[in-house]
Amino acid sequence: MNETDIARHDESFDDEDLVGYLDGELDAETAHRIEQRLAHDADCRARLRDLQASWDLLDDLPRSEVARSFAQSTVSMVAVRGADGDARRSGAFRRSAVCLLAAVGAAAAALGGYFTVDAVYSSGDRELIRDLPVIERMDMYQAADDTAFLRTLIGENLFQEESDDGP
Repeated sequence: MNETDIARHDESFDDEDLVGYLDGELDAETAHRIEQRLAHDADCRARLRDLQASWDLLDDLPRSEVARSFAQSTVSMVAVRGADGDARRSGAFRRSAVCLLAAVGAAAAALGGYFTVDAVYSSGDRELIRDLPVIERMDMYQAADDTAFLRTLIGENLFQEESDDGP
């Protein structure tokens, strides 16, 4: 900040104090500080006179009547703004809930897909395990010319079932 900016900042600060002094809104210490400055600073006294003249001009303006519904409409606007804040907070909650539900749905879809693919591909393996005894003896079955010969051999109990009990 240069000196002009500092002076302007001090002037605006002083204007606030001077307006407060004119309104009688200052505490005793600040009012005393303003009176001390007015006693020694001609520019400050001139500024106070200008503000007082502006203040007096305000008294010449016509007074306007406020409608009875003014307070009600003002309170309604404040309530609407409060409801907007609540809506924003509930909107954030809704977005969080939607994201959470989307994540849970994606996880459920992934698990469902995994189990579906596993069931489809492992069903072929179950068939192979069920048919393993036939597959193991495929060379013998191919040596037979037709199935009638194999049925004759089965009927004569030439193929004995293997048991897990041992020999």
